[in-house]
Amino acid sequence: MRRSERDIFARLAGAQEALTAAAELPAWDAGRVLSADSSLHSGIGLHVSGRELGFQLAARLLPQTLCRRDYTTIQGGFEGSPGRVVHFTDWYGTFGGQALNLTVSWNRPLVESELPAQELAAGVAAGWADPQNDPAEIDWSARQARALIPFSVSDDGRPCIPGPSTGIHRGRHQMGRWGESAMADALVTADLGDGQRWLLLVERADGNGWAMPGGGIEPGESPAEAAQRELVEESDLRLPASFFEAGQPQLVPDPRASDEAWAVTVVCRTHMDRQALIDRGVARLPEVHGADDARRAVWLPANTYVELTQALARDADGGRVFAAHVDILTAALG
Repeated sequence: MRRSERDIFARLAGAQEALTAAAELPAWDAGRVLSADSSLHSGIGLHVSGRELGFQLAARLLPQTLCRRDYTTIQGGFEGSPGRVVHFTDWYGTFGGQALNLTVSWNRPLVESELPAQELAAGVAAGWADPQNDPAEIDWSARQARALIPFSVSDDGRPCIPGPSTGIHRGRHQMGRWGESAMADALVTADLGDGQRWLLLVERADGNGWAMPGGGIEPGESPAEAAQRELVEESDLRLPASFFEAGQPQLVPDPRASDEAWAVTVVCRTHMDRQALIDRGVARLPEVHGADDARRAVWLPANTYVELTQALARDADGGRVFAAHVDILTAALG
């Protein structure tokens, strides 16, 4: 028997051994094996459907994975036909001395969401929404070049969120622009020298809770300049842009976002201590007033994030923090 023949028989035996080991798993179902093969050059290949079975199989056969790759594809969903999102995880390693490539796939229904036609028309007229209903009509190279966080575009011209899925796979959901919406948020704190820290928040007019003053970065603006402008528009508090320290861009879990339209924000921080307030001619917290996209603007006690949420529940009609700002404020306040 030639060496190549011995090798292929060894790989076939390895594939049989892997299937035998798989059959011992609690989630085992032979009907979920989509393919099982071996080749002289690529080793053993297994493809199973079902996330639970697949992850059990990976833990059993490849406890020391050499490489893992996760990706998704969208199938269907055009011209009224039902679509689905197919998730894949590939593991590469060795089993029984043989190279093993394990692929697991599972799917769920495709979720689509777009702005109502009337709201979209108003957004286009106001300049905060793209007029294109088909993202393939957009010049993505220009938008990718100025993106705060790099992102990819599918072969059919659809932008791909540079992070975890939002659960809304296709469409803009409640965002106006396809792809990245660049934002800046003003994180403004103050103290009067008595050990109590205060945080300025505004109540969003869209019903999404209490947030840092903020909004979209306009062409030609720096994040600090955008944060300063939004602070004035939403709270009537006027501070120079030079007072703000801009952080790094971060993808945020905005409840209005989708996998094709998402928000990236730059948090711009400033703190006013007692001396800074005195320099402004006041020895108390500056007056603030909700305006523009904000129903109200208030100073809230915020030595910790827990204290902030308790104050919102007590003093702001059971208010909650805007979902996109929860992680930011938790990290900032401790």
